[in-house]
Amino acid sequence: MGLQKSLELETGVSGNYWKITRMNADYINNTIGVQLSLYKDKATRDANKSPMNNNDYKIVLETDSDVTREAVYTKLKDIVTKTTTEVVDGEDVVTEEKFFSDATDV
Repeated sequence: MGLQKSLELETGVSGNYWKITRMNADYINNTIGVQLSLYKDKATRDANKSPMNNNDYKIVLETDSDVTREAVYTKLKDIVTKTTTEVVDGEDVVTEEKFFSDATDV
């Protein structure tokens, strides 16, 4: 399972397939560390190529059942945000949106 959502990196390179590449559960503090990696596409990931980018997130666990990949992908859709800034009438307007809200499960 993975998520499909396009992103252009600052380098100008784009990818559209996101995969959890590492999860570490901390049952004492009820958190899970997740590394989410971006690949050019699913075929690139399936060919075991290296990711273009890695992002680390910490998720608070509500129950032990939250440790499944499916549950973690669902939580990532809710917590990962993208911030954009644009100038409107000479002032910076900052917008934050849930980045994976419209991602496709692959």
